Formats: sequence, C-alpha cells, structure tokens
Amino acid sequence: MKEEKTYANVNIGCLTPIFRFKIVVILTNWVFQGLLYADRTEKAFKISLDLMLAALLFSAISYPIIIRLLIAFLISHTFNWMFNGQLVALAKNFGIIHNEPQKFVDYANGIKMRASIERSVNCVAVYGSLSRKDIKSTSDLDIRIIRKSGVINGLRACMFGLKERSRALIELFPLDLYIVDSVEHLNKMRQDEKPIILLDKSL
Repeated sequence: MKEEKTYANVNIGCLTPIFRFKIVVILTNWVFQGLLYADRTEKAFKISLDLMLAALLFSAISYPIIIRLLIAFLISHTFNWMFNGQLVALAKNFGIIHNEPQKFVDYANGIKMRASIERSVNCVAVYGSLSRKDIKSTSDLDIRIIRKSGVINGLRACMFGLKERSRALIELFPLDLYIVDSVEHLNKMRQDEKPIILLDKSL
C-alpha cells in the first residue's frame, strides 16, 4: 500500500497524520508563515510588520482593549500571510494552482531581472523541482535570495521579498521565496539538490 504524503512531508511523530487534513495545514501555515525556515533578518521583518500593522489597526478600532488587540492581531497577521507569505504555494498543494513548465522558467528569469537592479541583493538561487529538472504543473518555484550585509540592505532585501510575494499572489503563481543573510543558511536545503545560480553579483 502506497504511503499517503503529508504537507511538505511533515514528520513530527504521532502528530504527523493530522497534516493530511487541509484545515490543519492552512492553520499551521497561517500561524507560522514560513518563520521556522526564515533567516534572522526576515523573521525580524515579518514580526515587525505584524506589530506595526496591529498597532495601526488597534488605534483605529473602538472596541474594548482585549477585543481590539485580538482583532488587530488577526487582521494584521492575515494580511501578512496573504502578501508576505506563500499563500499560492500553499494552494498548489491542494491541486488548485496549475502552471505550464515554461512559466516557471519565465518567472525565474523575471525575478533575476528585477533582482539585478536591486542593490541589496547579492545572489539568487533556484532550488526544488526546477533545479532537479522535474518540474510539473503542480510544482512551486523555490527561490533563495542572499542579501548583502548591513541593516539597510536587510530592510531593502526584505521589502524586495515582500514585493515579489505580493506579485506572486496577484499573478496566482506558487512562489516559495526566502531572503537569507548568508550562504550558510542554505545548508538547510536538501543536500541532493544542486541549485541553479540565476544571479551572483560577487563574481
């Protein structure tokens, strides 16, 4: 009997089977929003964005404090999830999103072009099915962007990532993109995947 796969091949012992339920996958994705995989700068950026949006909403709502806090958090966190997460990449796991293989190549080249004029970006690498030459209509595009050092570059790179994820949402394209602080963070990627280097400004 073929073993049923779970979302992102999650393996957390006896709790693993619950990830076969869509509602569990969606809630988990909404709560964590990729923070478990993100590097330090991007984690700080996402959390800060949540807090800033929540603060703005909190001041605009006229309910009791606890309700205001709850509403502000729920709205800001959901907004962050939609525009600064991998919402469409999540949807492709449910068979909702399909793309022709050539679109993945074209989209990767588009990111390469936009990253080439972004001064905070040092390197753009493609992982996943495109790098394995195993692209399918239900695949997503795994991109890792190595930023240049410095606080300003970190902020600019995270804003670049936000714009790219928002673009992917609007275009309904499954983009799995992370901004990383250094090449060492890429050691978390699959060791049997040789990345395609789209852009390397250090050369």
